[in-house]
Amino acid sequence: MSELTAAQSPPADPPLLTAEELAAALRVSRSWVYEAARNGTIPCLRVGALKRFDLAEVKGALRGEPSAPARVVRLTR
Repeated sequence: MSELTAAQSPPADPPLLTAEELAAALRVSRSWVYEAARNGTIPCLRVGALKRFDLAEVKGALRGEPSAPARVVRLTR
């Protein structure tokens, strides 16, 4: 079996940001991020009780581009 080199490996998904990281990237308050996610202004990914954000998707939504609705990942025990 051959090993994948860096040039052959599939592209990595962009990192998901916390509300604090997204707020810093957008230069807004963390509370604005949570409010915008709550009212659907920006898309988010919910992992259990946590919210995570894809910077490219958020910037697209702020430019008025259509985005997917919030996604929920159910955690099972």
